[in-house]
Amino acid sequence: MFYRYYPPNSFDFIFTKEGVSLRFSQPSLLNDPFELNPCLPTWSEKFHKGTYEIINDNIGILSCSKNECSRTMWSHYAQDHTGFVIELDVEKLEHIKALPDYFRPLLYASTRPHLDELLVEKIIELSFVKDEAWKEEQEWRCVVHLGTIPLTGYDPNGVAIHTETLPVKFINRIILGASSSITLEKKAKLWIEQFAPNVQLFKSTTSRKTYSFEYIKI
Repeated sequence: MFYRYYPPNSFDFIFTKEGVSLRFSQPSLLNDPFELNPCLPTWSEKFHKGTYEIINDNIGILSCSKNECSRTMWSHYAQDHTGFVIELDVEKLEHIKALPDYFRPLLYASTRPHLDELLVEKIIELSFVKDEAWKEEQEWRCVVHLGTIPLTGYDPNGVAIHTETLPVKFINRIILGASSSITLEKKAKLWIEQFAPNVQLFKSTTSRKTYSFEYIKI
């Protein structure tokens, strides 16, 4: 199974009657400025910038985690434990089934990768390398040409939003954060009742004995 962490305000626009809407993000939207931004020691800064713009306009990345209970990710991605985690079988996405070689775990490295040729294959490989400082996230990625994912809108900054819907039957659990609100819990219960009766709902709680969390079914 795979996991995605979300802040509470994401609930209303990612959950639909068909399933959960998953965004394939441009590299510039990711939280690490080194994403697909390799070392180019022999090229000019101008060419470096142009290369990154080409990559950013054409690559879409869907990130998931194998870590179902990371305190760091709960704090960072789920807005200080007020959000939620979705457990899903993301391998059932159409683009992952069609291109299985482009869905795999990241290689966490201590040195920044180099790009000596502007080739599609080399650019794709770069998207699976990340600084080892992020290794706790146990990230897997699906990397595709952005044009193959439906355009569903634009964000407030005018950046295109490309999403694909994962059907309800491939969603296993919704886990609410330890500091999540009653409002979020009501929204989750209502969505499950109306569209996904087989999805289980859990709440994260702090362990009484260790620095860890327990997931309690509600």
